[in-house]
Amino acid sequence: MNNVDKQYLDLCADILHNGVVKDTRSGTVQSVFGRQLRFNLSDGLPILTTKKVYTKGIIHELLWFLKGDTNIKYLVENNVHIWDADAYRYYCEKVKKHNEILEYFNEQYRITKSSAYNVYPWYQHMEIEPMDVFLDNVLKRKSIFLNDKPYYFEVSKYNYTYGDLGKVYGKQWRAFGNPQIDQIMDLIEKLKTNPDDRRMLCVAFNPSDMDEMALPPCHVMFQLYTKPMTEYERLKYANEHNLVDYDTYQHLVMEQSKLATLSHDNGELEIYRKELDGFKIPKRKLSLMWTQRSVDVGLGLPFNITSYAILTHIFAKFANMIPDELICSLGDCHIYFNEFEGIKTQLERKGFDKLPKLIIEGNQSRVEDFKYDDFKIIDYKSEDAIKMPLSVG
Repeated sequence: MNNVDKQYLDLCADILHNGVVKDTRSGTVQSVFGRQLRFNLSDGLPILTTKKVYTKGIIHELLWFLKGDTNIKYLVENNVHIWDADAYRYYCEKVKKHNEILEYFNEQYRITKSSAYNVYPWYQHMEIEPMDVFLDNVLKRKSIFLNDKPYYFEVSKYNYTYGDLGKVYGKQWRAFGNPQIDQIMDLIEKLKTNPDDRRMLCVAFNPSDMDEMALPPCHVMFQLYTKPMTEYERLKYANEHNLVDYDTYQHLVMEQSKLATLSHDNGELEIYRKELDGFKIPKRKLSLMWTQRSVDVGLGLPFNITSYAILTHIFAKFANMIPDELICSLGDCHIYFNEFEGIKTQLERKGFDKLPKLIIEGNQSRVEDFKYDDFKIIDYKSEDAIKMPLSVG
């Protein structure tokens, strides 16, 4: 069994054996607190092999985050429905609040529905549409006027577009706060110009925006860390990834051998490093650690592990670095009761020893340039998928 499945299943067993039972707003769970998993990205793409993981959903969701998008239209268009239930719940809450405000308005100002409609064209009771109609309206990008405050409609009305989720991950990653900060582009710039910066963070948990989110972020932040490679590591990487031809490689090996015999540094090492730079051979390794306040171990964590691994590869591609280590720092780790049978089935499996490789094709200059087809997961072998119900809220 590979190290990814082993760590994941060890966490599942830990929760089942040591977890406490809690009743939560989205269902009964068994949970533990404060765990950490670490994955060496040189071993391959960290992805579970003891069950088939939905890689299409992972890649599209990550691209959706990186685009700064907060409406599920992109996901629905690509037949990815992992956010449908949360978007629909958010829509139902919005419409219910709107209708409650209308009742309050009627009682306070003794205005009939017909007369109010003449003054306020957006004044109308809204019927909650079924999920299929809701998703059709998402694809049509249909909008309606709703109200969110129990006084002057002209002040409180706002435009709701079907599928909106509020200020969730995409907004926080690409336009955090006021003035707006593009945290993703800020990180790319720091990796290129100041790779030892200890402030390479991206934060998704913005307390001032909590009331405007369909769901508060579960993975609340991530941090980047780089370290220099030795000349030997750089040369080995160049050979393994065909960055230089055979004759050039032999020349560089001879030069390195000469450097190893020098008793003091008289500038030859720096000259050699610049020669390696000329071939665009990476000179740093990149690690990512993310922090997660709430972890749905059965359904969510397998997504998160692979998603942040791919994100590390994206940052490494922009900065010409090598993905090194992926670390997850986990808060409330829980398994829903309705996931127990699926988890127990998975615990009996052995999976595969070898992890797949990730290849990102193309020469993207912006994060918005990435497309789903740019990502190739090579030699992914897994056991069958295990269906588990999604707990929403």
